[in-house]
Amino acid sequence: MSCPVFAVPASVGNEANFGGVTALLGMLNSCAVNICTVNIDNGFGGAYGAGLVHHQIVRQAARQLLQTEPKSTPSPLCFSG
Repeated sequence: MSCPVFAVPASVGNEANFGGVTALLGMLNSCAVNICTVNIDNGFGGAYGAGLVHHQIVRQAARQLLQTEPKSTPSPLCFSG
């Protein structure tokens, strides 16, 4: 998997979730890569982390665009021939 996953355990669900602790422990014990687990019912924290990742991707893309050499285009004042 090449993209990050933001795991937000919920405190509501089936009868055996113990207020979200079951979901939280399942997420923390996962051996998968690129998973960011936040606290129970912390949707804001998950969204904030996703925003940080998005901001870094946009900044890196902008840097790469600025480092590329622009193609040489003829000036409108240049006449050939």
